[in-house]
Amino acid sequence: MVLFTDGWSAAKARYDSHQRYDQRALLAGIVKGDSRLDGETPAADFRKLLAMAKTAPQGPIYVELTAEAVRAAVEETDATVPANENAPANAEAIDDARALLNAAKHPVIIVGLEARRTDVVRALEAPCVSRADLIVFVGFDPVELIGKPWQYTSKVLDLGPVGYESHYVTPHAACRGDLAAGLSALAAPATPSAWTRAEISRLKADMTERLAAYGDTREGLSPVDVIKTVQEIARPFKPPRSTTCARSLPTQ
Repeated sequence: MVLFTDGWSAAKARYDSHQRYDQRALLAGIVKGDSRLDGETPAADFRKLLAMAKTAPQGPIYVELTAEAVRAAVEETDATVPANENAPANAEAIDDARALLNAAKHPVIIVGLEARRTDVVRALEAPCVSRADLIVFVGFDPVELIGKPWQYTSKVLDLGPVGYESHYVTPHAACRGDLAAGLSALAAPATPSAWTRAEISRLKADMTERLAAYGDTREGLSPVDVIKTVQEIARPFKPPRSTTCARSLPTQ
């Protein structure tokens, strides 16, 4: 997302104080970068901001424009929009991840916010991460968990574009880089999981029942109603889409 606002020029700021405040300082804590685009290379500066916004973890950028900057002639002609800047994980990280997957028997996969890209979804539909008895984070941001200590003892494999200094668990292996590329690199044939369709169906039914018993007595649309509605919508799709819903994921 790019947020544009108007701003005071240096000349106007010398005499006009009406409703003037430091907008860049106000937004500094919630944007990845900002610019007034009033330098000698505004087009290049804007492309750098776009690249910053598209580099994981992706986030908003802020542009404060003055009347002078808008009217200024721009001689630069390169209007290329930068592509995603996340490089694939290195070969050693891929090998460590593949070793965990090959040794696993029962898969548990947690797909997070950073996986909400079409190419990542397509890579997830490949058989690469369906064979683990460890917990596999795929684009998972720790903000998606409820603030309780991590209680699970299973090994953790973390696949994501970036690592987080504060996290609930230290993974046994991690692949940092472009998610789709990393998933594709792990898609080579390996030992099948020991899960059966019957076991998976029972687990999914149990999860739905537990959510239904959560005790939400408010009027209107409940979390369970949302799940059932989405499941009905997703049922005709081929291949079928899995659906889950939670206010936030518990750690125990």
